[in-house]
Amino acid sequence: MQFQSYRRLLALGTLIGAGLVLTGCPVDPAKTTRSRMSYFIGIDVSGSFKHRPEFKDALRFLAYYTYAHINSLGELKKPKAMFVGSIGGNYADDPQVFHSIFDLEGKSVAEINKDLQTWFGGKDRLTDFNTFFASIAKLVKKRNLTLSPITIIIVSDGIPEGTNVKKGRAGHRSYSKIDLGPLEYLARNVTVRLLYVSPKAGKNWEDFVVRRRVRFWTVPVEVMRGWRTQLVPEKPIPEQTKLFEWIKYNVDYRVRVKKF
Repeated sequence: MQFQSYRRLLALGTLIGAGLVLTGCPVDPAKTTRSRMSYFIGIDVSGSFKHRPEFKDALRFLAYYTYAHINSLGELKKPKAMFVGSIGGNYADDPQVFHSIFDLEGKSVAEINKDLQTWFGGKDRLTDFNTFFASIAKLVKKRNLTLSPITIIIVSDGIPEGTNVKKGRAGHRSYSKIDLGPLEYLARNVTVRLLYVSPKAGKNWEDFVVRRRVRFWTVPVEVMRGWRTQLVPEKPIPEQTKLFEWIKYNVDYRVRVKKF
């Protein structure tokens, strides 16, 4: 009996010791807050969008957006991967260059905004959505990200190259040429989020861009202008909870698959 009691006490002591060791282990915040999501951010560098005031506003918003996600502020979790590239170039099929999350980590919002201005402040002229989507597909496969949910953020007026908005339905044919095919079976969950688009262009994407499995979400330019009003003056960025809630509700809104 005494031997059994001794064994029980020894086992109890071992469990307590293990518990102390486990609770004493430091927890890496980055591991507990990192999501499985991979982000691809596309910036429309065509003249039709770049010459509008929304272009600079979009870059500033993206600076806050990427900073908040990278640093897991609010309920916005750090992505598994993040890449930022342009939508378009000086000629058709112009190769895309993507900047990774490592080019943004450890930087302030102002520094990220400055980098975006530098990277995408050139004189590119064409909007090329198809090349952008094809480049994403290649990068996902190359980086073995096919098992991760994928979110594609696009800041653009949403108007394809060569579209004549005055020609009515004839002008809609250019939207039907936008090819989401490379994204359809890229991962189990692929969402395209189109920001700063006009309500008319957004509807054209909904009506004329063919898709089956890709989820789609638009945020009109009138709504996107409201992100600035969520900023509280003289409040540190980690405490800008109103902005983080606005992003979660308006931009990162969970989208369901379209039923056909």
